[in-house]
Amino acid sequence: MKRMLACIGIGAAALLFAAPMAAADPSSELANRHDWSGEFMSQNNLRLSSRIVISPYGTSRPIMCSGGDGHYSLFPYDCTQNDDNGVPHQLDRVIALGGGGVWLYR
Repeated sequence: MKRMLACIGIGAAALLFAAPMAAADPSSELANRHDWSGEFMSQNNLRLSSRIVISPYGTSRPIMCSGGDGHYSLFPYDCTQNDDNGVPHQLDRVIALGGGGVWLYR
């Protein structure tokens, strides 16, 4: 019984020690972000698209999203758009339609 508890304790300690090393690198996540503005339709960019953005800037300002690299995700996620002061605002996907839908500026 003591050996079993010792093995469990050693295993738990090893997992706790290794957990911080397995965390995702936030800088690599930011490096994956790219401009998706050309893939969205808005009031100033009327074109056929399954992705619609409702924003005071339309698609005149870059819409930066993660995904679409074909490796992790084919579709955009975690999208932001900067305001006049350069502050990024989240674009929330309020209606999902497959890989498209409607994103709303917050």
